[in-house]
Amino acid sequence: MELTKDIGKPDEKKTAQIPVDLDEIVPEYLSSNPLARILFNCRISVATGYIRKISPSSLLDVGCGSGKLIRSITAAGIAIDQIAAIDVNPAVLSLNRTIAEGIFSVQSILQTDFLSYSFDAIACLDTLEHIEQIHTAMAEIDRILKPGGYLITSEPTESALYKTLRLILKGTYSQETGPCAGKHYYNARQIDEIILKSGFVLEQRTSLPFAFPFDLFHLNLYRKR
Repeated sequence: MELTKDIGKPDEKKTAQIPVDLDEIVPEYLSSNPLARILFNCRISVATGYIRKISPSSLLDVGCGSGKLIRSITAAGIAIDQIAAIDVNPAVLSLNRTIAEGIFSVQSILQTDFLSYSFDAIACLDTLEHIEQIHTAMAEIDRILKPGGYLITSEPTESALYKTLRLILKGTYSQETGPCAGKHYYNARQIDEIILKSGFVLEQRTSLPFAFPFDLFHLNLYRKR
């Protein structure tokens, strides 16, 4: 798999309604609320631990945002031969100038330009719940992931506790209004069912911050059959 950095300037028309500062996509990473900051950064730490465990030679980060996961992998000293990252936000092209370890491109997981069976592992952290055509996304993941490869996901439970904390932090129960708005079409349980029916086996799950009924996110490690 040959990857080439695209360091072009993002299209100003396309980015007019999208935060120029990629950290604004998930502001909780830098939140003034220490509990929110710890929880969201813990998700990255768990995912990084999964990646260390499976030791892939190639990795795709889907919905990479500000490149937080790749920075964490690098800081942890995990060596991966090839790292690609995609996001629908054209501003991610700027990360090609600042994160040497990854190749960033503007793509949707509904259809990518990667060759079939390109990756040993794919990470989708808080991404799949935003995709209404999730079965199309899973078909593309299946296409570009090697047999026996791994899928790492992080998904919100959408429980009563989750929605209450959303109200406290963002001032709304809805995912479609307020800071960092974005509709959630599925919850963690629904996504888990879809992934299992797509030919994956659950290898490990971490509930954050605690087990049910205090779980807000599920961090899952799946293996493709």
